[in-house]
Amino acid sequence: MSQVESGGAGPDVVEVRVCAEREGRLWVLHLDDGGVTQARHLGEIEDMVTDYVTLMRGLDPERVRVVVTGVDPGDGLGAEISAVRTAQAEAARAQEVA
Repeated sequence: MSQVESGGAGPDVVEVRVCAEREGRLWVLHLDDGGVTQARHLGEIEDMVTDYVTLMRGLDPERVRVVVTGVDPGDGLGAEISAVRTAQAEAARAQEVA
């Protein structure tokens, strides 16, 4: 499991990083350690990942901190969003130089 013991989150907190990807009617939640779970809505990410981690690792839910590292809406839109953000950042840098 990709985790950070403490890492500014508290002495006994396990930080779990997750990326959400839309697949049909569900969000597939990819944990950095290769684990996968799912949610119906983005608002369920923290609960679903916490449940998964507590069941798989036997941890107290109070020790789990979920960090969403990315959200991909699917249908190739994730790559397009990334390209737009890159273009925006490049434009902002060009304006600073000008």
